[in-house]
Amino acid sequence: MNSIPDIIQSDFRAALLSGNKAHCSKTIQSLIDQNFTLEEIYEHLLKRTLYQVGELWEQNQISVATEHLASSIVENLLNELYLQLQPQQCNGKKAILASIPGELHQIGVKMVNDVLEAKGWETYFLGSNVPSNDLIRFAKGVKPDLFALSMSLYFNLPELMKLVDELRLHFPDTKVLIGGQGFTRGGTEITRRYSNFTYCSNLYELNNYLT
Repeated sequence: MNSIPDIIQSDFRAALLSGNKAHCSKTIQSLIDQNFTLEEIYEHLLKRTLYQVGELWEQNQISVATEHLASSIVENLLNELYLQLQPQQCNGKKAILASIPGELHQIGVKMVNDVLEAKGWETYFLGSNVPSNDLIRFAKGVKPDLFALSMSLYFNLPELMKLVDELRLHFPDTKVLIGGQGFTRGGTEITRRYSNFTYCSNLYELNNYLT
């Protein structure tokens, strides 16, 4: 595991907050050329920077507009990285990925989607704020081997619990992966209650889970 130097991450954050997408993209390409892995770029650059941006917003040091700009640029960068993926042979497994109802953030679960695709999974990325009824209806047609759900804000925990009840009713044996920044404040006890639920705090834990 290679750690991206702080000076590079700091420079990337400054470019992101100023809206300099070209510089951000150049930084990503430089890391790829240096043989940093997808997980390393996601974890040590993109995820780390977005967490810092979120903290700046919570502290009223940046505006909502700037936070949205940063998120938009990162989503574009994810799309650029996606084009460079070299997926493994299809393993026959299917996963549905989504942010829970009421959750407007989707970047983290998009990263999980890309990692799964790179490992040969057939993925269905539904994005943010997916109503429970629609997710269940869609899943009945797909019959997934895995659900991956994201919660970025802790106050959305009640919505997660409602969705958990629905999943346990309709898909009692299907594995469910949960993650997101919201769990830094609690909620992971759900994995102790239900054996088919697993919490992953980062992409390295995801890799261990998949092997």
